[in-house]
This record gives sequence, structure tokens and C-alpha cells, in this order.
Amino acid sequence: MADLTSRIEGLEARLAQAEAVRQQVEGLTGRVGAVEQQLAAGHADLYTPDGLRRLARHLRDGGVFALWSDDPPDDDFMVDLGTVFTTTEAQVVGFANPLTGGTSTNTVYVAR
Repeated sequence: MADLTSRIEGLEARLAQAEAVRQQVEGLTGRVGAVEQQLAAGHADLYTPDGLRRLARHLRDGGVFALWSDDPPDDDFMVDLGTVFTTTEAQVVGFANPLTGGTSTNTVYVAR
């Protein structure tokens, strides 16, 4: 009986951990906006300060991180970039779009 109780307690703990992860992912996807439509949910942490810090560790000294986005500049993402990088900017880039026959815009984030 003690073994069964122990196993149930272990399963309950794992269920609580899974629920915490689910809530975290939901929070990220809601905050990042359209990102979840473009990328796998497992990549959402890249757009958080912790994810950006992990990414920054892979840059050489003086290296630059750039990200092309189909969305307009996101103020919250700029704040997160600023917590990790010294210099950040979001540039809106216009281009002739042959699919629409007009001009489209994207955002390029650059951080050093």
C-alpha cells in the first residue's frame, strides 16, 4: 500500500509540473503574439530574456543578433532585447511584394 501511495504522489507531482509548463507556454504564446502562428511552441522561449541570454552566449565578442519578423515592431520584445543586449533597434523594411502587387513591410531586430 505504501508503494502505491508513493507512486500516486509521484504522479501527482509530475502532473503539477506538466501543468506549470503548460501555463508557462500559454503565457509565452499570448505575450509573443503572432509568433506561435509561425513557430513551434517549443521555440517560444527564444523570445524571452532567458532565451535571449542563452542565445547571446553563442555570439562572439562584438557579435550581432538579427531577427527578421513578418510583424510590426513589438515594444515588449524590444524591452526583452534591452535586458540582454547593450544596443537594440527595430528597423521596418519595406519591399515590393510580387504576391500582393504592392509594398509590404517587415521588421528587422538588431541587437549588439
